[in-house]
Amino acid sequence: MMRTNKYLSLILVMVLALVIAMPATASAANGSIEISSNKVAGQTFYAYRIFTVETNAESNAGVADSFVYTLNPAYTAFQTSYAPKMLPTTTLKDYVLGLIDPVTGRLAPARQNDLDNLARALWNWSDANRAALTSAGAFATATGTATGVTFPNLPAGYYVVAGTGLFGTSPATSFAALCTVIDNTTSAVVLKADAPSIKKEVLNHHNNAWEKWTDVGVTGQVQFKLTSTISDTTHYLHYTYRVHDEMSAGLTYNSIASVIAYKGAAFETLNLVTLENANGYRLSGPSTDTNGITTFTVTVNSNTIMRLSEAGFDRIEIIYNATLNNFAVVERNGNPNYVKLEYSNDPNWEGVGTPPTDETPKDDAWVYTYRLDILKFTGDEDPAKGTVLPGVIFQLFNSSGQVAQFQHRVSLSPYIETYLFQGWAANVSPAADNTKLTTGPDGMVQILGVDEGSYVLREFKQLKGYNPIPDMPFTLYNRLLDEVAGNTMSALITRLNTDRGKPDTGVSKLKYAGFVAGVYQIDVYNGKGAIFPGTGGIGVYAFYATGALITAGLITFFVVRRKRDILKVR
Repeated sequence: MMRTNKYLSLILVMVLALVIAMPATASAANGSIEISSNKVAGQTFYAYRIFTVETNAESNAGVADSFVYTLNPAYTAFQTSYAPKMLPTTTLKDYVLGLIDPVTGRLAPARQNDLDNLARALWNWSDANRAALTSAGAFATATGTATGVTFPNLPAGYYVVAGTGLFGTSPATSFAALCTVIDNTTSAVVLKADAPSIKKEVLNHHNNAWEKWTDVGVTGQVQFKLTSTISDTTHYLHYTYRVHDEMSAGLTYNSIASVIAYKGAAFETLNLVTLENANGYRLSGPSTDTNGITTFTVTVNSNTIMRLSEAGFDRIEIIYNATLNNFAVVERNGNPNYVKLEYSNDPNWEGVGTPPTDETPKDDAWVYTYRLDILKFTGDEDPAKGTVLPGVIFQLFNSSGQVAQFQHRVSLSPYIETYLFQGWAANVSPAADNTKLTTGPDGMVQILGVDEGSYVLREFKQLKGYNPIPDMPFTLYNRLLDEVAGNTMSALITRLNTDRGKPDTGVSKLKYAGFVAGVYQIDVYNGKGAIFPGTGGIGVYAFYATGALITAGLITFFVVRRKRDILKVR
């Protein structure tokens, strides 16, 4: 990025002060410094007077006034400490004059860095010696408003000015500005500060777009995008640019898919490198702490980010892949994931020690996963009054005919069998054991970590004496779908983009034929098998009664006949 001469007027003034003869009358008047910006509200700015300035008004028309600069005695120590960098000159005034091209009368292009280095040094020395400069009357302060910062009623002089700009909620110190205050005039200073921002999004499978949330089953793949802006790095000797990502215990880092810098529609893919001075980015981590939190850092090297800034690139997008794992939070408020950007915040750093940095606030994206309960009962068709049926085996299928796989978990309740969803597989025969769900002593099966969607519940094996039931299609969805306008997915996406992470925003609900009650529970009624009736429709019990009567009659007939035969013999 071309660095223009921002100090031309100052240098020309100092030249005039040395080459124009001082007229008979001299005067000094107060002026002001004004910084126009909407980034400084509530921020404190400081101004230090390095030279005093005396204005000599010319009475002859067409002849410019002349000015005399005199080093403020409070800066004698700075002049001494900076002397090795000013050689062969020995005074600060002579050093500044030496930055001018004698032919053009302007700043020599080759001396721009020298002028920038002087501005940094003056600011840092002044800020470190604020107390002494305050006592010497060489210090002023002003607080920014919504439109800028004004230092009113300043004694005429040559000042170094800087402060902090606030970009959103990200602060950055301005580059030290050098300016001259004279003759009741306002010296306008441009705020030279900038700070980047960052946001985190996740690919939502409902609309295949980057949003602030998505839902997925355990073992499901999740893709995140980290978008950070590239700020103006002009005046920086080194620029720190580190993206710090954090995933909750329910997500496992897989890999970085891409790191791309954009300039409008144009783009440049950045490569993974190992050396700090190479062109590209470096990766630290991932690492997982004792709480299961996984972090990693993408560092765009200083020479790379400064080159991109100078070339007008405006943002960097990092896309990476992760998996929802067995430790995912089911229902409730979901699984949070965060990102923040660490960035250089002070262009006045002179290259000694660790470059100062600041951090953006964390931005977040959430991943939800849901729960499904199955209650098997008989007797009364009201599950609250019926009798539970343990030992019934079910299978779960998706809309593509694949069968769900599960990991049997130790349940918090000894009466409910708990299973953790583990993905989908082809339906084969004989059925694999990890596809079977068996109801517990309370007739319950609890499935954790399933995505929203349309499913079919199939009874794999019923209890002896009970008839098989038909397949039960149902839909599992986020309960907030019932609360948004039109009950549409687009409205739900908008709602959760705002309300993500709030309590119970991840609770699911069911739709199925014969729905009775329950938020995420499907109630499966099963009656006992009926006994087949005999021919004629009288039923087996009537048949048994008739048979008993006939048998009794025959017995009576034979007993009576036997007695008659005995009497005849006698």
